[in-house]
Amino acid sequence: MIVVIILRWFFGYFCFSVEGRFPERFINLCAKKGLNLWKLRGSGDRITGCAGTADLRRLKENAEKSGQSFTLLKEHGLPHLIKKYRTRCGLLAGGVIGLALWCYSSGFVWNITIRLPDTINEAEMRNTLREYGLYEGAKTKDIDTDRIIDSLCSADRRISWMTINISGTDAEINVSPNLSERIDKKDSVMLSSMVSSSDGTVTRVNVYNGSAAVKAGDGIRRGQLLVSGVIEYNNGTSVLTDSEACVFARTARKVRLSIPKTLYKNEPALLRQKRDISVFGLCLPASLQDSPEGEYSVRTERTQLTLLGHGLPLYMTSESLQTYLKKPVELKSPQAEELLKNKLALYELFMLSETNKGKVLSRNISMKEDKDSYTLEAVYELEEDVCVKTVISLDGEP
Repeated sequence: MIVVIILRWFFGYFCFSVEGRFPERFINLCAKKGLNLWKLRGSGDRITGCAGTADLRRLKENAEKSGQSFTLLKEHGLPHLIKKYRTRCGLLAGGVIGLALWCYSSGFVWNITIRLPDTINEAEMRNTLREYGLYEGAKTKDIDTDRIIDSLCSADRRISWMTINISGTDAEINVSPNLSERIDKKDSVMLSSMVSSSDGTVTRVNVYNGSAAVKAGDGIRRGQLLVSGVIEYNNGTSVLTDSEACVFARTARKVRLSIPKTLYKNEPALLRQKRDISVFGLCLPASLQDSPEGEYSVRTERTQLTLLGHGLPLYMTSESLQTYLKKPVELKSPQAEELLKNKLALYELFMLSETNKGKVLSRNISMKEDKDSYTLEAVYELEEDVCVKTVISLDGEP
């Protein structure tokens, strides 16, 4: 049925009415001559219907022969549109140019959809794809998808595999993360020894590779040899190795943390909006706002316009620029002490915890105040691993 409707519109049709005594004569006469009528409706002495544009003259003749008055109600279809707008050459030229532009632009990629794992940034991936020739506005025939896939999978170890599907003006990219563990080939290890990172007294010695040069109870100095990378055997032979060991020693450490009496708090001030419109890869500013001076934060939103569920090469980029004013805040002694103790707790957590092979044996904390700042000083007695690896060159250079 849809084909019939399209053909009727293409060749043109019209709606009519006939009125008079015995309008059935008109219908019988049309049927006898094989004229195609549809949507016939009767009401008393009046009948309405539709017929093809080519049958208009014969319908008028049949109406006159059957004694009916014929009225043309409305014309439809392509011939009627051409007749109506035949004097408007600009409209026809615009339609031809628009059709030509539509055919030409269909050979470009205007919409790129990327599905990525959380470990890869979308902006970074779009910039990388642009370097390989895949971007909004690129010619479809110039895009070598196999080369792009091979190059990216080889260059970026976060990618296990990827697919690039180009359908019309749309490009869909799917990237799968590399979940397998990669084991790198280690470089050849040179001769190395372990030296002390600080002064102290040795408490424990755990040697995994190499020869120990100290034992528990020995006093050590910073830079002193603790474990040698030369292993000597009873038969007089020696072996060079990469030393590995943990030498724990009782050490002392002093930590000093300061905070100014006046801090500055950022409070939101002026909010500016910048908008850009990207049309067929060409970026056009939609506002005349400049970037503010001083400190500000940026929040960007990029929206693509769609039509009937398909992405168009039209993007609206909006940037919210939030500026801040620095407001001074005066710290009192209890507040400063609490902040400094929190910083000291973080220091102990990350620098002196058991995960870093160290623990606190004792601490002495003192608080001082001067004209411009508060200072917290902590003196620690620690038990920590003081081994530091040093590589010994064998080529004679220092």
